[in-house]
Amino acid sequence: VSKKAFGLNLLTHAVKGQDGYYMLMLAPSVLPPDGKAVPKDVLFVFDTSGSMSGGKIEQAREALKYCVEQLNDGDRFNLIRFSTDVESLAETLLPVSKENRDKAQAFAAEMVARGGTAIDDALAKALKMDFDPKRPRIVVFLTDGKPTIGESDPDIILGNVTKANTAGVRLFVFGVGEKVNIHLLDKLSGKNGGLSQYVLPGEDIEVKVSSLVDKLSNPVLANVKVDVDKIKTSKVHPRELPDLFCGDQVSILGRYEGGGHVAIRLT
Repeated sequence: VSKKAFGLNLLTHAVKGQDGYYMLMLAPSVLPPDGKAVPKDVLFVFDTSGSMSGGKIEQAREALKYCVEQLNDGDRFNLIRFSTDVESLAETLLPVSKENRDKAQAFAAEMVARGGTAIDDALAKALKMDFDPKRPRIVVFLTDGKPTIGESDPDIILGNVTKANTAGVRLFVFGVGEKVNIHLLDKLSGKNGGLSQYVLPGEDIEVKVSSLVDKLSNPVLANVKVDVDKIKTSKVHPRELPDLFCGDQVSILGRYEGGGHVAIRLT
């Protein structure tokens, strides 16, 4: 198979008289195929409640500053900080520019740890942003606590996020410390195309967040589809493919009927 912009490997297994099984593994090259990353929309939502005081808020502040500097020309972004209340840098996503980076750095520098944890309100505000459906859409959500302000029932919060996420935003979650509701955070990320990571006491928040943002800074394809010509496939998993970033690999499993030379098309 071609090893130009994307590497593709295919494993198949069939028993005579039965549909076959296949696993297709697809990975972009280390660099974006044309040397340019796809422009993306990114929203950083950071917890500044009282329990983030001390070293945690300092690390979160530095992580946020690093994230802003890693944005590419052509990206759009915004910052939201939440505790008892929810405050955003701007009401809409901002284009990356020196002026907007400077505003974001000043916003991050002023973050102070105090108040409760309004997770439901923060995510509601985040998902109302003007995301572009043609771009990768990413929310990076960091919290160190359980919801204490506003809606606190995890199932209701999950339902609210599912209803509000009409833009198909991928939600990447960082849980800081040992008091987080892991059940809630895992479901928030898992049901919204993202991942959960946890920062234990003594670990550096800045290092964990910046390593994810480094990966997310190089999107290769959005709205990914894989089609197989001529052969009928069924029971394909996952049904919806995630956006592809440099360093990612997508694995697709399924059944197939028939055989022969076929084209596999990635769009």
